[in-house]
Amino acid sequence: MLNPTMAKEFLFKGSNSGTSRKSGKPYSMIELHDVASLENTNFFLEPDQVVNTEGIKFKDKVEATLEMTIQNGRPGFKLIALAKK
Repeated sequence: MLNPTMAKEFLFKGSNSGTSRKSGKPYSMIELHDVASLENTNFFLEPDQVVNTEGIKFKDKVEATLEMTIQNGRPGFKLIALAKK
């Protein structure tokens, strides 16, 4: 079964990667700003997942492709692609 996907426009805030202080495991995340709701959203990437942010700067309009998933028993969205508009 395929998970449904959708595209949504955001403003790019930044990307960050490092090592978790609690677990000691590496992480990568991308922060996007929703212009409609005025909320910032952090999308944490899976360890083997790569989302290209090359050439995207702070406040650039981007189109995010999101996939509906279940994470820790809760429905949510997973960032699977990012393209500059």
